[in-house]
Amino acid sequence: MQNATAAPIKRTALEKNVNLQIIFLFAVLIALSLISTVGQVIKNFAFGSTLGYLVLGSQNVVTTFFLDMLTFWILYSNLVPISYYTPTYPGSSRVSFLRGC
Repeated sequence: MQNATAAPIKRTALEKNVNLQIIFLFAVLIALSLISTVGQVIKNFAFGSTLGYLVLGSQNVVTTFFLDMLTFWILYSNLVPISYYTPTYPGSSRVSFLRGC
């Protein structure tokens, strides 16, 4: 019963580096979205009446903030591509196949 527990999964240095880069990219995405949202809210409420092409309606600041945040999140979401993390897995599976695991 000494070896009843499963062996921990070992992560390579490449996986750790890629994970840090993805976390950094998400932080950049959040920062860009927040900065753009704050700028958009300030512009809408400072100059909203003079911008005839915007149909602002009767939204309050909180609703406008979260809708703009969602808009900029979707707009900037191409900074973190889905395919960024996948190239490490085929390499790991090939190595484990060659080792006979």
